[in-house]
Amino acid sequence: MFRIGGNNSKLPYQYTLQDLDLNELQAVSNRLTAAMAADPTFAGQVTSDLNLSTPAVTVDINRDRAAALGITAMQIENALGAAYGGEQVSSIYASSDQYQVILELLPQYQQDESALSRLYVAAADGTLVPLNAIAHIGQGTMPLSINHLGQIPAVTISFNLAPGKALSDAVSAINRLSLQQAIPATVQTSFQGTAQAFQSSMANMGLLLLIAVITVYIILGILYESFIHP
Repeated sequence: MFRIGGNNSKLPYQYTLQDLDLNELQAVSNRLTAAMAADPTFAGQVTSDLNLSTPAVTVDINRDRAAALGITAMQIENALGAAYGGEQVSSIYASSDQYQVILELLPQYQQDESALSRLYVAAADGTLVPLNAIAHIGQGTMPLSINHLGQIPAVTISFNLAPGKALSDAVSAINRLSLQQAIPATVQTSFQGTAQAFQSSMANMGLLLLIAVITVYIILGILYESFIHP
């Protein structure tokens, strides 16, 4: 079997979902992947390139409380950027050289999520407010990488066919499962690679049949020297 285009995958057929809302895209792709794995049309394991195994620390800003203290989201972003990304705050000039002064947390604190509570942000009146007083700090997971197709975030589901099943059966099954999972209109879906080529060829099948019938009719009309007998 030859693969026509598509992304790199261990499985030959691919179905891609795209959405600007990452949370919605992840939820929809997980539901559809599970539904396809349970469907007898598909053989073996149905996989996707969405990997949510990377541990992450989330900081959800309480905007009402922050606004009451005169603290903006940009201030919180700058504080986190300086603590974990490093920020040059000054320079030390010597007689023969100059040295950058970098502000950041010590490495042992960068590995400890509880250290976030030790970060402070200046309120409008100059008071230092701890970060955990204006934001909820939690744990979760995030994608190792966010794939894109045409500059839009995308998740590609890869699958194979069960014995005795044709690609047309898989296309019909995916369309049926998509309706059952009530995929929102904001999620764009498309086949990739070999499945996309098959779907494109089937989309033009009706026109090709019509052209073939008209061609045969014209040839028979010429042979019989009449357009009634054919």
